Amino acid sequence: ILLTLRKSLWAYAGQIFGICILVSAPFFLMFKIFQIDRWGVYIFFAPLLIALLLFLRLLFLWRSNILFVTNERIIDTERDTMFHKELHEIGWGKVQSIGSETKGVWATIFHIGVIKFETYTRSQDYDFESHPMRHPDKMQIQLSHILEKYEQTHDDHGEDGHLERALGSIKYLKAEEIEEVENALGARKKALQHS
Repeated sequence: ILLTLRKSLWAYAGQIFGICILVSAPFFLMFKIFQIDRWGVYIFFAPLLIALLLFLRLLFLWRSNILFVTNERIIDTERDTMFHKELHEIGWGKVQSIGSETKGVWATIFHIGVIKFETYTRSQDYDFESHPMRHPDKMQIQLSHILEKYEQTHDDHGEDGHLERALGSIKYLKAEEIEEVENALGARKKALQHS
């Protein structure tokens, strides 16, 4: 494993704010709550117990959202709830380009964004995208270097490696896209014949 990237805690800012309110509210109302006798103690500790459970849930979710980067592939584990987990995996050989995206004022201020991976395979409706993380532009540069190293070490297949990629993505093309490919192949064939 070359890199282990966790989801940014800023992505949970709303939940953390809610937990802080749950913890502080009983202390602001403590004198009035304790006047209710024994029920006042229950009312005082109930929000604290709920806040503790929410904090443990938040900690579990934060530790479950990880992007693993190895020298062969990228593995993204995402967990939105306690009982819903997604695992995305893509090999470096299928990555065409890497970009980063930061949306919104708060995300720009706190440098939070996602890393986007454009792939050669068009079988999916979306390209591979990471969970929100800190400094996505720096991570994008680092991941681009890893991709370059992968391509250099796996370029021993020569032109066959490029042919494999091209043939692998052809089966997902639409009819009009196939015509464009045929035209491009014809132009390339003519250029090779003249040289």
